[in-house]
Amino acid sequence: MQGGTTIVLPEHRGHRLGLALKVAHHQALLARFPDVEWIATATADVNAHMNAVNDRLGIRVVERCIELTRPVGRAS
Repeated sequence: MQGGTTIVLPEHRGHRLGLALKVAHHQALLARFPDVEWIATATADVNAHMNAVNDRLGIRVVERCIELTRPVGRAS
């Protein structure tokens, strides 16, 4: 599974671009692989807009992942 980042400029928010893009991706996937039974997606808990899109499309949480980072180098 590959991950990525989608960045939307503030002036483009609120036009349902995320919904349109996710629906288009799902349609393309189903057209190419009609026997697919499930789709995995990842959205940050803080991304309320995409979580609302996921809810609208019937996508449900099956797992939560916590990511941690720490600077590498000399300890302060």
